[in-house]
Amino acid sequence: MDSSFDYEDDDDDDDDDDDDDDNEMESVSGCAESNKCGHCHHPHQLPRNALEVLKMPLIDYLCALNHGCSVGELQALFLSKGARNRMLTHLQKRCLLRTVHLRPTERNITLHAHNFSARSASLTFACGGYLNLTVRQYFFAKHGVRLRHPSLPTLVEFGGGKHASYYPLECIQVHVAVTAPEDAASTTSTTTTTTTTASSTACVRLTN
Repeated sequence: MDSSFDYEDDDDDDDDDDDDDDNEMESVSGCAESNKCGHCHHPHQLPRNALEVLKMPLIDYLCALNHGCSVGELQALFLSKGARNRMLTHLQKRCLLRTVHLRPTERNITLHAHNFSARSASLTFACGGYLNLTVRQYFFAKHGVRLRHPSLPTLVEFGGGKHASYYPLECIQVHVAVTAPEDAASTTSTTTTTTTTASSTACVRLTN
């Protein structure tokens, strides 16, 4: 890639502002399309009574949410409309999402989970396609981030009009509240999923 790449962007995402017909075919849920539901205007707020806030990479979290599946199995799940909508709804209702790729770290932002892209990070064009760079290429050129899982889709955040920003899943961290069940009945509706990483074991309480 040309090392002289010097595109200037003021909001540290990969924006899509043009009217390209191909990009308009992006798969959009009803929630994202209308952009009028409560959790689309504002990121999810964590409850104040949380015992603790668990932070983990979004890809690891989605794998844990899907019974500890592998990244390859997660990729296959994104081909299912039902599975995609289930994961999206869970993120909208239960999780706070923040970027992790910006430096210094104070520049990272909270995201709105409006949708997942229909195509992978290797096939979705950033900035409306006028730079002729995919999201994968854009993040390497601008942020020096070499994606490990470019075959996964991106998280889509919609702005005003047709503006859309695409974020690789591996550049996002999940913040999820761990709360104690109010009574024994609520315990039965709570599933505890254990995610093991190389350095630690984290217990994620996922409430349906």
